[in-house]
Amino acid sequence: MNARGIIIDFNDNFIDKLADLLVNEYLSGDNDLSRIACVFGGKRPALFVNRAIARILNKPFLPPKIFSMDEYVRYMSHDNMNMRLASDLELTYIVYSIAQKKISGFIQENTSFSDFMPWAHEIVSFIEQLDLECIDNSRLSDIEKSAGIGFDVPESINKLLKNIGSLRTFYRARLKELGITTRGMLYSGQSFDNLADKLKDFDKIFFCGTFYLHKAETILIKNALDSGRAACVFHGAFQEWDVLKKVFKDLQIENIQSPHVTKDIKFSLYKGHDTHTQSAIVANIFNNEIKDKNDTVIVLPRAEAVTPLLMQIAPLLRKCNVSMGYPFKRTALYVLFDLIYRAQESRMENSVYYSKDFLSVLKHPLIKNTSFINIDSRITRILAHKIEETLIGRWESSISGSIFIDIRKIPQDPKIINEALGTLTGMGIDVTYPQLSETLSAINEFCFLRWQKLTSLFDLSNKLKDLMDMLVNKSIAATFPFAAKSIKKIYAVIEEFASVFFNNDSFQSLEVLSIFIKQLKNDVVPFIGSPLSGTQILGLFETRLLNFKNVILMDVNESYLPKLKITESLIPREVMLMLGLNRLEKEEEIQRYHFKRLLSGAENNYIVYSSDNVHERSRFIEELIWAKQLKEQSLKSFEVKDGVFISQVSFKDEQINKTSDIADYLMSQTYSASRIDTYLNCPMQFYFKYVLGLNEKEDVSEDIDAIGIGTFVHELLDKAFKQFIGKKPGIDAKFTKYFFKLFDDKFDNEIKKRTKSGAILLKNILTARFESFINAEKQSDTKEIIELENRRFASLDLNGMKVAFQYTIDRLEELSDGTLMVTDYKTGSVKKVPAKIESLQKMAFTREEIKKQIKSFQLPLYYHFINEVFPGKTVNAQLYSLRDMTKTCFIPLQETSSAEIKNEICRKALAAVFEELFNVKVPFVADREETKCAYCPFRQMCA
Repeated sequence: MNARGIIIDFNDNFIDKLADLLVNEYLSGDNDLSRIACVFGGKRPALFVNRAIARILNKPFLPPKIFSMDEYVRYMSHDNMNMRLASDLELTYIVYSIAQKKISGFIQENTSFSDFMPWAHEIVSFIEQLDLECIDNSRLSDIEKSAGIGFDVPESINKLLKNIGSLRTFYRARLKELGITTRGMLYSGQSFDNLADKLKDFDKIFFCGTFYLHKAETILIKNALDSGRAACVFHGAFQEWDVLKKVFKDLQIENIQSPHVTKDIKFSLYKGHDTHTQSAIVANIFNNEIKDKNDTVIVLPRAEAVTPLLMQIAPLLRKCNVSMGYPFKRTALYVLFDLIYRAQESRMENSVYYSKDFLSVLKHPLIKNTSFINIDSRITRILAHKIEETLIGRWESSISGSIFIDIRKIPQDPKIINEALGTLTGMGIDVTYPQLSETLSAINEFCFLRWQKLTSLFDLSNKLKDLMDMLVNKSIAATFPFAAKSIKKIYAVIEEFASVFFNNDSFQSLEVLSIFIKQLKNDVVPFIGSPLSGTQILGLFETRLLNFKNVILMDVNESYLPKLKITESLIPREVMLMLGLNRLEKEEEIQRYHFKRLLSGAENNYIVYSSDNVHERSRFIEELIWAKQLKEQSLKSFEVKDGVFISQVSFKDEQINKTSDIADYLMSQTYSASRIDTYLNCPMQFYFKYVLGLNEKEDVSEDIDAIGIGTFVHELLDKAFKQFIGKKPGIDAKFTKYFFKLFDDKFDNEIKKRTKSGAILLKNILTARFESFINAEKQSDTKEIIELENRRFASLDLNGMKVAFQYTIDRLEELSDGTLMVTDYKTGSVKKVPAKIESLQKMAFTREEIKKQIKSFQLPLYYHFINEVFPGKTVNAQLYSLRDMTKTCFIPLQETSSAEIKNEICRKALAAVFEELFNVKVPFVADREETKCAYCPFRQMCA
């Protein structure tokens, strides 16, 4: 053992070897280990060291003092011992204030702190690097001079670089004035005057796993080594790593030969198309290949892979520890606060809100399940639904159909409150009209009004605390996944905002919310687990100095491993090189070192990468393969196992049996073509919709169909063409002018006020389509319009079954050749018409075959019923697409002579459908079609 350095081979377990060293070399007689200090890069190894010592001694002991490097620096820093570390938010605000006041032209006068935060983070990071590398301002003079000439960057960045030294000086001065410090300033060695005295607190200090060191770290460690009280413990031979060679040189450690020859790394390679496929591969390896699951680590270079992995592997885990955390932006609380911010962002003057954003907040599970006035949380839920129904025009009230609403009107709206009161009374909930009005006012206050008047971060913290207290005590917040951790995180932010030095500085209300959202966006919610037991799921750097029997690595692709930041978003790479901050080359070697170290100490290594044609597999894999080929003196390709992720929709096998009561009910109903088509396509959907009476919920936030564009078009055409009933339409300039005046008035009164910025685009689209329609009408061979928008009733005798029908004729006209043509306008997609007669004559009369050949009974029913109303006339029916002005007929020209044959086939097919529908022995079952099921409003009920 060298006095200044010790090497533990890659093949050996570092923690176990270190424990042996501490016990055998330094524990004797009455001595204890409490006079020994171990300094690691992070906090994780501490528990493992003490466990390893306990296994050797098998008796109580006083443990060594174990520091992370940050904790060691803090301990050794005398003057700064009690100084608070500044938060990232405070540091960025300091930079913003200095840049705004001291560097003319760097940021625009109206740039807000919220907008500048990303740039401020970059500047803080740069100053931190300068401090860690002990680069003083004298070395920045060349940068400032070059910036005066101009780097090849935007002028504003050159202005920053011309003033970087003074900015740093102002930055440090402001920190000192506030009595706070930074990690970089602690490391930079400005307050280690009594370092020799602090070193005497320990008989020996071991710097464990020393690899890459900042300049400040190098100075601190060398001072300890020079005192004769310290040694560095390395993992791996220095000859293999340029970074270690530099560390040996800087710390003046004699060259130490590694005691062993590093063994070959054994590994298996797997590839999957994407993250989900990789996760499935890992689950398969974990389940089938690994016996000792408690001595296994799964390494994820990307935090985004945590959730897909856990979805696959969770059923296989007994105990586990996940270090990477769950993205906070995916929690229910973040979504709620983001919706509140969006509602404020789209708000107009005073309390006028965009309906979609208002409803999004109101319908959030945490809000609609909160008891705002200490009664029943169901009250809030019913009120939310009644407001939504009002907005989609279910009934008339002060806010009906409005895209923008003054929310102060809602607590005084009698229609909303009375509708809710009736529903709640029917549910057996005892509540009064004033209580409902009070609840609506409380919702407005907590979710909307208070966020309009924010003035500072301190103001936000108080209002945020009020809302969080209510959600914790009066909602279902605590029942959500990761609830405790995410709630704790929000309270931590509340405390931070209340205590930052600029907590009372004035901001615009929306900016305060923006700062809050940005603070939350990149945070994570930690998972619960123990680093000492169960399967470990870690990032690469969190495996430092730890050994595992089984290692599984995911995402071993370029850009993920190694993960290298090629370009700087603010500080040019040229500047970094001028200062000697060439982190890029070092970063690759650092990641390669940890990758190889982890694999060298394992018995079983499983490496998984993505073959998505976007990211190449990692250079680290290529190096492993090349080393194996070199040893075997063979260019034989390495076996890579393919993984497949199979996504299957799991359906319930349930069916709904008919009873005689259901059959009687069905036989008593009045049917339409759309109702029959629903049964034809999916009996289960028919059951939900027409037997149970469930309807798809309308949504105020949907596209133009949700505001009744189909109804609008039908009503317009009916009103415009009604003057031509009983005669030939006169489509001249006068009518055209009348038509578009009617269109403009109707659109402005019914559509424009209910749409946002999309009204102009929608009107242009409709105008273009109606222009095409009018031009087409000028060329039509209509002799006379007989009726428009006429609702008719009829009945059909189908093999002894008397079935009642209703149908609505959009337009019935007589053509110049005497044919009566039934027209059905389609603003959306045109339904398919029955197949050609040759196919229909071969059709089996089963529902499945009828569905395939008939497709829809709309045109056959129109044809049949109009033939009955006008016997002896030649009849046809067509779908008229108002998108492209195409017409699709039930009886094409080439089938005119076979019209009655086709009609009879369709009639027999309809009879077969009703025989099945009324048959109590035939249950309602779901027709499984992936594309249709995906959009079915009842998919959650049957799948």
